[in-house]
Amino acid sequence: MDNSQIEAFLAIVNYGTITKAAEKLFITQPALGKRISTLEKEIGFKLIRRQRGVRNIELTDKGREFIHIANQYETLSADTERLKFKTIKKTLRILASDGPHSFTLHEMYKTFAQKNKSISLKINTTTYKDCYRQVQEKKADIAFPGINLYFKDVLSVPFYDEKMYFVCRKDSHYPSIVDPRKLDVADCIYTPYSTEYATWFNYWFQDHQRAFIETHFITQAEDFLCSFHNKIWTIAPASIVSKIIKNPLLRTIELTDNPPLRTIYLVKRIDHNSEEINNFIAYATEYFHEDSDIHLRL
Repeated sequence: MDNSQIEAFLAIVNYGTITKAAEKLFITQPALGKRISTLEKEIGFKLIRRQRGVRNIELTDKGREFIHIANQYETLSADTERLKFKTIKKTLRILASDGPHSFTLHEMYKTFAQKNKSISLKINTTTYKDCYRQVQEKKADIAFPGINLYFKDVLSVPFYDEKMYFVCRKDSHYPSIVDPRKLDVADCIYTPYSTEYATWFNYWFQDHQRAFIETHFITQAEDFLCSFHNKIWTIAPASIVSKIIKNPLLRTIELTDNPPLRTIYLVKRIDHNSEEINNFIAYATEYFHEDSDIHLRL
C-alpha cells in the first residue's frame, strides 16, 4: 500500500467515477484501475464492485469502511512528509541581570540567533542569587550573574571583566580627576553591581543607604543622571558607559582610586553539557574577543 494507491481510491470516492478520478489525477483509466487492483490485492479484499455498463462506481461494504482508514493514511503520510523537512528547534534558557542582557549581551544575542536558526533563545532577567538557583533546579541552562556564589552541582567561572567608570553631567563642576573623598553620596545613583564593588563603595562612602537613588535596574541610570541637578553622579561598567556616554549631556571622569573591575560569571550545572550551550559559549567567546571594553576570562 502506497500513497498513489490511496490517492486513487479517494479520488474515486470523491468524484464518483473512474473517468473523472483519472482526469483529476492526470493519469489514464487503465493506470487508475491498476492502482486500485494492486491495493485490493495487498489488503486482501475488494473495495469496488465492478459492473459493466454502469458509469458510477459502487463501493463494497469493506470499501466504505476503508474510506476512514484511507483518510487517516493520507493524513499520516502528509504529517510524515512535513516532519522530514521541519527544523526542530532546541531551546537555550539564559538568565542574567538587566545590565548584561541590555548592554553587553543584547547585540550578541541577535547575531547568534541569526546564525543559529535551530536554537531558540529564551532570555529572562532575574537577581544574581536566582540565577544560581534556577540553574541548579534545571529551570535555566546558563546564567551570567555579577557575583560568585556556591550552589551544589553548579559550576561558576569568570566569563569577563570590565572597567568601572565615574559618570556625571557635563554641566557639573567636578574636576578632571575626582577624589572619592570629595564626592557626596547623597548625589549618587547607586547600583550594587557586585560584592567587590559594594565593598569598595562602602569603604569610601560608609553607607550606600544614604545614596540619592539606589536602583537594581541599570537601564534607569541615564535617565536619572539627566533628570535632576547637575551634581548627580554614578559609577557604571564599561559596557553601560559606552552606550549612555553618547548622550551629549554626560561625560566620564577619572577617579584617584578606581573601583575593582566588574566580573560577570558564567554559571551552568556541572552535569549539563549540551551542544547548544557549547555553541553559545564558543560564539560568545569569539564575539567578545575583539571588544576593547570586555576582558574575557574563559
